[in-house]
Amino acid sequence: MTERTDIKSLDFDQARQWLQAHLPNAETRVASPVPPSLAAVDGFLFAVSQAPVPASASDWVGDLLPLFPDVESPSEALNALLSLQRHIERRCEKQDYPVPNTTGMDAVAQIQPGQPLNDWSLGFEAGFEHVRELWQKLIPQELKSELDSQWFALTFFSTPDKARQFLAQRDTDMRPEQLADQVLAQFPKAVDLHARLSISVGQVAQAAVREASTSTSKVGRNDPCPCGSGKKYKHCCLQ
Repeated sequence: MTERTDIKSLDFDQARQWLQAHLPNAETRVASPVPPSLAAVDGFLFAVSQAPVPASASDWVGDLLPLFPDVESPSEALNALLSLQRHIERRCEKQDYPVPNTTGMDAVAQIQPGQPLNDWSLGFEAGFEHVRELWQKLIPQELKSELDSQWFALTFFSTPDKARQFLAQRDTDMRPEQLADQVLAQFPKAVDLHARLSISVGQVAQAAVREASTSTSKVGRNDPCPCGSGKKYKHCCLQ
C-alpha cells in the first residue's frame, strides 16, 4: 500500500533521477540501515513491494527518509520514494526487476562495501525486516525452506559472514569464493523466484478474503483480515 501526498506523482525515470540527485555520497553517515545509494533503495523497495499482501508505507518509509538529510521538504523525498515503489511494484508484475546487471561481475568483489550488489543486498535485508512477519504468517510450511533459500541468496552479498557461516555448517571443501560465484550465477533467478512466490502466496491469501466476503458473516473494516496477515481488513486486502 502507498500513501497519497499533495505533490504530483513522478514517473519512473523522474523518481530515480530525483533520488539519485539528492542522495548523499557514500561516505556520509546517515541514520538509516540502508546505504545512501540507488541500488540500496532498489533492494529495499523490491523487498517491501514483493510482500504477499500490501505493506503500508508508513511502516517502512522511516528507514529511507533519513537518506535525504539535506532536503528542505521531506514531502518531496517521500513523493519520490512512493512513486518509485509504485513503479517497481508494477514492473515486477512484468518481470522487470530493479536489480543490478550481474553480467561480468566479480562475485567476491561485490561483497565489498559500496559495490552494487552489496548495497542492493543491504537494502533488501532492511526492507525485508518490515515484511518478514507478513511472510511468516501467510507462507505455507512446505514453502518456508524456499523462502529461506531466496532470502539467503538475496542478502548474500551484504557481508562476507554469510559465506563463512554457510560453509561452517556443512561438511564441504567448497571455498567461500566458489560459493560466491554460485550465488552470483543464480542471483537473477532468485529475484524472479521471490517475486513469483509472493504472487503465489498472495493469491492464496486473496482467495481466503474472497471466500470470507461471500460468507454469511461479513468481514467488517476493523476486523482481522481474512488473509491471515494479522492486520485489520481496512489496512490490508480491502485496499
